[in-house]
Amino acid sequence: MKPYAPLITGMLLALPGLLHASPPPHSFTSHYVPGAEGLMAPSLPPPGFYLRDYNAFYTAERLNLPNGDKMAVNFSAAAYVNALRAVWVTDWKVLGGDFLMDVLVPLQST
Repeated sequence: MKPYAPLITGMLLALPGLLHASPPPHSFTSHYVPGAEGLMAPSLPPPGFYLRDYNAFYTAERLNLPNGDKMAVNFSAAAYVNALRAVWVTDWKVLGGDFLMDVLVPLQST
């Protein structure tokens, strides 16, 4: 093992966290709605065609300042998102991994 290999490995392992980081007061963001994908999210189902349906509904009645205190404004918001996701898992192998295609169609009302 080269002497710089642990440093490069550590940098590569930290990269996903850096890409998802956001400025304070938020510490983490993601392209998935929290709770939509569980611990098995990176696992693939067997070859076939699948249709998934994500639903999310959010409401808010206040805005916060960066320190967490309530902002003195009259505020109300509601958002509903229905996202259909079609997934086709093939039996083809690419570089040793399973090949799949998917498309996500988000429908949103705010």
